[in-house]
Amino acid sequence: MATKTLLSLVLQNRRLAAAPSSGQRSWNCDGRKRAQARGVKFGRPVKLTAHQRHEAIQRLAEGAVQADLARSYGVSQATISRLAAPSPFEASGVAAAGNGLF
Repeated sequence: MATKTLLSLVLQNRRLAAAPSSGQRSWNCDGRKRAQARGVKFGRPVKLTAHQRHEAIQRLAEGAVQADLARSYGVSQATISRLAAPSPFEASGVAAAGNGLF
């Protein structure tokens, strides 16, 4: 009987730990807001500066090889490839509205 009680206490504690209370959630949210107000940047840091991206795109347009560019900037070929690919967010509103998705 004592084992069953102990097991139920362990399971109850796991459930409480897995689901943060609304007080914890608001405390975390407040902390994020304070950090943003201080200028803390969230997310993954960029690999290339805006100038480097512009320069790489220009060199790609001139016919440079992606692998060579990647080596010269110290990034992966996939990073350069993403620069060469058209952005899915640059579609015009008219074209996007005409495809039946909206």
